[in-house]
Formats: sequence, structure tokens, C-alpha cells
Amino acid sequence: MIAARPVAREEGVHPLLWVALAFGLLFHGVLLVTGSYTHTFDAWIHIFFADHYSRSWFDNWEPRWYTGFTVTSYPPGTHMLIALASIAVGLQMGFVVVQLAAIGLLTVGIYRFSRIWVDPRAAGMAALLGVLGTSIAETVHVFGQLPTTASLAFLLNTLPFVRDWLVTGRRFT
Repeated sequence: MIAARPVAREEGVHPLLWVALAFGLLFHGVLLVTGSYTHTFDAWIHIFFADHYSRSWFDNWEPRWYTGFTVTSYPPGTHMLIALASIAVGLQMGFVVVQLAAIGLLTVGIYRFSRIWVDPRAAGMAALLGVLGTSIAETVHVFGQLPTTASLAFLLNTLPFVRDWLVTGRRFT
């Protein structure tokens, strides 16, 4: 039987991951700070939900739109993070900060998920191509989909731990 190689925790990372993080945060950061999200399909809806949570954290009913609806119809995690960030930087910049954090986590997630299948250099290239690719740019700068970016980041960072647990039977490697 071949011994399984744990991938969830690594001793070091390939320098390409750092390059991918720098390019991704610089590229997307400049676009977000200059307001690319203001022309997107969905960003204002996420900012609206965040405004609700900043006004009334525990109230699930939002009366300001469509004569009222429940805000839990949309997953609230990213909206609550924007509301928390808005205390320090305002709602719009809170959106930018949370989106950049999601992009950074997504870059690391692409690298870590790729490490299940390929060597560190190839995983670094995957992270670089992923963060500068058109699919992430379209998701962030055309559609304004913060929950999509954040949930994909969490999924890709979680899967190496799930894989290790399935292979080794231990919770942490």
C-alpha cells in the first residue's frame, strides 16, 4: 500500500504563490479601489444587505425594498463581514476590503487544492493563472459576486483537509 502524502499543512510554499498573491491583490485591488464594482450587476445588492446588518444586526426583516423581505434569503456571511468592516471604512470600502480578502483566500485555495494533484511549482502556476484569469475577473468586476468568490475560497481551502481526513483518518495532519 502506498503511503498517503498529506497536503493540508505544508512546510513551505512555492514562491509562485507569493507572486500570485501580489499580482492578484494588486490587479484586483487597483480595479476595486477605482470603483469597478460600482458598475457590476450585483455589488450594490450586497452593499444594501450589509447596510441592513450595520443598522440592525439581529433583525431578519428588511422593510426598505419590495415592501419588505427576509434578509436570510441570501447567505449572510459576507454581508455581515462588510457590515463589520464598514465600522472602520464605510460600506463601499468595506465591500472592497472583504472582496480583496476573498480574492487572497481564493488564491491560496487554488494553490492548496492544486497541491493535491500536482507539485508546488505547478500549483503556484495554477494560483497565478487562476487569480489573473478571466473567470475571476468577470465574477468580481462584471457581476460583483462577493459571496461566490468567498464561498469558492472557503471550499478550495477546505478540500485538502477533507482529502487528508479521508486518506489518513486523522482530523489534522
